[in-house]
Amino acid sequence: HVRDGYNIEDIRAKCLRNGFSKVEARYSYGAPGRISWKLSMKWPLLMLQASKLFFIVLPFYYIIAYPIAFLLNMADVRMTHPTGTGLIVKAWK
Repeated sequence: HVRDGYNIEDIRAKCLRNGFSKVEARYSYGAPGRISWKLSMKWPLLMLQASKLFFIVLPFYYIIAYPIAFLLNMADVRMTHPTGTGLIVKAWK
């Protein structure tokens, strides 16, 4: 889901204001996440917009691209990013 609106401090404050006692928040979709998103989502969609014939090519593309995208996503959620386009939030009642 893509939506501008919450920065990390806003989401922490909203959680605390709504009764959560502890909040951990960090950015996701740093550099590895952005590259993974391009490999796994953006480029395949652009290919399909160019021609529906890419439906034939995409399974072979994903055989190569998926393992790379998976490793990049795994690295992204394990890293600490100073900024990013997503937030990972864990809150306790």
